[in-house]
Amino acid sequence: ATTSTREPAPSNLCTHSSTLTIMNCWRMLVEVFVPWIATLQLRSNSGEPSMLYPSSDVEWGLLSSLMEVFVDCVSAAQGRLRDPANEAPIMGLLWQYYCTSLALPHTPHHVMHAYHTNLIKLPWSTYLPDLAAINSMMKLKTAGHYPPSSFIFLSRIFPIFPWKNIVVAYCATSPPGDPTPLQLHFMLLKLLVMLAAEKEVMDQEDTKVPELIAEAQDFHWEFIDAKMYHDVLQWQQANCKPAMVLHAGSSLSLALRLLKAAAGFPTSSGPREHMHPASQKYFS
Repeated sequence: ATTSTREPAPSNLCTHSSTLTIMNCWRMLVEVFVPWIATLQLRSNSGEPSMLYPSSDVEWGLLSSLMEVFVDCVSAAQGRLRDPANEAPIMGLLWQYYCTSLALPHTPHHVMHAYHTNLIKLPWSTYLPDLAAINSMMKLKTAGHYPPSSFIFLSRIFPIFPWKNIVVAYCATSPPGDPTPLQLHFMLLKLLVMLAAEKEVMDQEDTKVPELIAEAQDFHWEFIDAKMYHDVLQWQQANCKPAMVLHAGSSLSLALRLLKAAAGFPTSSGPREHMHPASQKYFS
């Protein structure tokens, strides 16, 4: 008897083919622009590494023009290349490239400024970050080696992400016992608390972070366990000035309202009709 080889389902073949096409196009796009927009690492005769930045402070306008062309190409690719498993594959690849190749330690301010003023124009409202991408967003603040302006840039695009859709998608597609919703809500809560603690973020007149914090009070925080909740509390206690809680509408008061919601406490002054089991986190 002959053994037949089972062929992949057509949908799987389509997805695999789409992913390869997108990756190849992205690789070619990056290769075209790398010599002009990326920082290059060189080695001197002594073997010591040195960094060659894409422009000097007097030539940053040229870098900004090249970044504008790069962003136009990324936007065009995002509009044309589709993956059945990912609505915004190019945006995900762009974010990974930003974290690994653009936001490098000691990158001069004028270079980061040229990056950020152009990258902000991308269609971030289509981006649904995965857990790895969200974790890299936290590292912009916690890792200690990223340029400070990177976290400020994140604060400008973070509220644009369709967080309601992201939360619903993760919760609806995860089977019982899957830790994915727990990890998502933990990282999201910590990021929101971090953003609220950043004075330069909250002092921006056009910041959308307060609106996102208010909206996030209705997310499914019951997924977070006590250990993760206390991890967020400890970060806030170590990085926030307690006196700020006395100022109505301060960033700390916004963060505390979110933490109350995450703990299961009602944030309005109305009757307490119910508290989900996560309320025990606020006592322990």
